[in-house]
Parts: sequence; C-alpha cells; structure tokens
Amino acid sequence: MTLTPTKIRQQMAKKKATKKTNAGINWINSWSASNKSANKIEIRIRLGKFTLLHLYKCSCIGTNHGFRLIIFNLGFEI
Repeated sequence: MTLTPTKIRQQMAKKKATKKTNAGINWINSWSASNKSANKIEIRIRLGKFTLLHLYKCSCIGTNHGFRLIIFNLGFEI
C-alpha cells in the first residue's frame, strides 16, 4: 500500500485534530454553575489584621441565613 499525498494529508489532519482535543483551555461557565454565590453579598476592607469594614449577607435557600457587620474589628453576627 503506497501513501499518496492526499492520504498523507488526511493522516496529518487526523493527528492535528486529536492533538487539539487534548490541549487547550478548560472553559468554565460560571453563569450556569451550581455552586455560584448569587444570593451572597460580601464586602471586606482590611489593613493587615485590622478590619475597617466587613459586611456579609447571605439569603441562600436551604442553608442558614447570615448577616455579619464588623467595623474597626468590633461587630456582630446573626
């Protein structure tokens, strides 16, 4: 069996196609992700270990709801 130029090109194209499927970037669609935090709000402003402002609110369904407010390392959590 002799290899004609067209058969050689077809074999090379197959090799390139298999290489492309193995390499590349794994794209993650975070808009449809099941673990996204759509119902959470968190704002943190820190200087080293000193917390100037920390505001956290979670209104998730099926989990414990939470609210946290810390200003100048003093705060409360519900």
